[in-house]
Amino acid sequence: MPVRAEKIPPAVLADWWAPFAAHLAMERRCSAYTIRNYRQAFEDFYRWLAAAGLWQRGLDALGPRDVRDFVIEAQRRFDRRTLHNHVSGLRTFCKYWRRRGRLRRDPVAGVPLPKLERRLPKFLTEEQMRLLLAGPQRLL
Repeated sequence: MPVRAEKIPPAVLADWWAPFAAHLAMERRCSAYTIRNYRQAFEDFYRWLAAAGLWQRGLDALGPRDVRDFVIEAQRRFDRRTLHNHVSGLRTFCKYWRRRGRLRRDPVAGVPLPKLERRLPKFLTEEQMRLLLAGPQRLL
């Protein structure tokens, strides 16, 4: 089901996002980029839930199958690394609200993700290594 880029209701942002964002900034001291990425993950998840009619049921009503369906659909739009980062943000979000008693269980816990591709390390060529090692000598 495609996710439309509709605006998130201010009440949802105030009730669910703002306290979590304050926690990330003040208590966990996350960077502005991390907070931005977590917000994008939250907004994407919210839009998907709203489009599927699941947001109205509440996050506690979500099952692993619902979240797995979200992950499967998100694979069409994001690469694997981005998807892992999004789900990581959602796991942090749900853990935060579980600790505060707003969620009885974590709907994202235990949801399988696609494996990340293993990248081979990149090596310097002989010429690049010569230039690198000669660099400090040029300053003398």
